[in-house]
Amino acid sequence: MTKLIYSKDGTLQMTYVELPSEIYKTDDYILAETENGEPFDHEYNYTIEDNIAIKGDKIPVDTEESARLDAELKSTQYQRDRALEYPSLLELTVALYDTDDKSAVEAKRASVKLKYPKPS
Repeated sequence: MTKLIYSKDGTLQMTYVELPSEIYKTDDYILAETENGEPFDHEYNYTIEDNIAIKGDKIPVDTEESARLDAELKSTQYQRDRALEYPSLLELTVALYDTDDKSAVEAKRASVKLKYPKPS
């Protein structure tokens, strides 16, 4: 069984194990549970009847949009990889005042860019 919080308009707000706040016990929210102890499945629509979330139809997936998002994620992976290895803010701050440190920071950035090249 999954416990769910919906807004009054029927929009799912969150699932929970322990109610995060008493604010959800107002008329602005609907507290519900999945029926028959089923786990919540984010791939399906649910309707609420008597505080029971009833599993409906599978939500259609826009395969073109999904493919576009996957391609965008892959094309920018180098940015996330670089961010993990670039010099820290502390290293950059120190490099502002010390020419030796500045050279080290520039070398580190260059090696990271070489390791994770921007796709062409």
